[in-house]
Amino acid sequence: PVDLNKLLRLLLPEWQMIEREDLLQVDVYHPLLGKVDFTKKKIYVNAGDPLQRYTVAHELGHVFLEHGGCQLKRDFGPRSILRPDQLRPSDANVISREREANAFAAELLMPERAVQREFRDRFEVDRLWIKSPQAHLILHTIYEAAADAATQLATSRYPGNSRSLADFFGVSSSAMRIRLLELSLVH
Repeated sequence: PVDLNKLLRLLLPEWQMIEREDLLQVDVYHPLLGKVDFTKKKIYVNAGDPLQRYTVAHELGHVFLEHGGCQLKRDFGPRSILRPDQLRPSDANVISREREANAFAAELLMPERAVQREFRDRFEVDRLWIKSPQAHLILHTIYEAAADAATQLATSRYPGNSRSLADFFGVSSSAMRIRLLELSLVH
C-alpha cells in the first residue's frame, strides 16, 4: 500500500497531517472524519476513523486538486466520503469537489491497473459475472447482487493469497467493494 505520510512529506513538505481524537465536530452525533486547513497547510484526520487511509487520501485529493477551503458540512461518516450526494444540505459544487476527491483517493490507493492485475491473478478471470459458472466456482454460492459478490471478493483470502484485496491495498472492505464495482470487475 501507498505510504501516505511519506507521500505527504515528499510532495508537500510544507503540509502537516494531524491525527486528533477531538476533531472539530459539526454535530456531536456526526463527527468529521477529515478536513483540510488551506491557510495553515494542515490536514486533520479523526484518529478513530476506520476509513482513515481513505480519508487521508481524500483530503490529499482536495489539496492536489486545489479545491481551496471547503465549507464544513455535516458528515454522516463513510456515506459522505463514499457517497457525497448524501451530504446535507446538498450543494452541487461541494458534491462535485467531493466526487473529484473520491476519484483521486480511489486511484491513489487502488490504482485501476493494479486492481485489475490483482483481481486477474487471484481469481483467474478479467471480470466476474455473478451468474456465470466461474462465479459459482470462485464464490461457492450464487449471489443475486454484484455488490454482495464484490464484498466477498474484497475480503476473502483465497489459496495462494494470505491477504484479501482490501488488506493488500490497505483499504476498508467497503472501499475495496466500491472500487471493484466502479471498475466493473464484478457485474
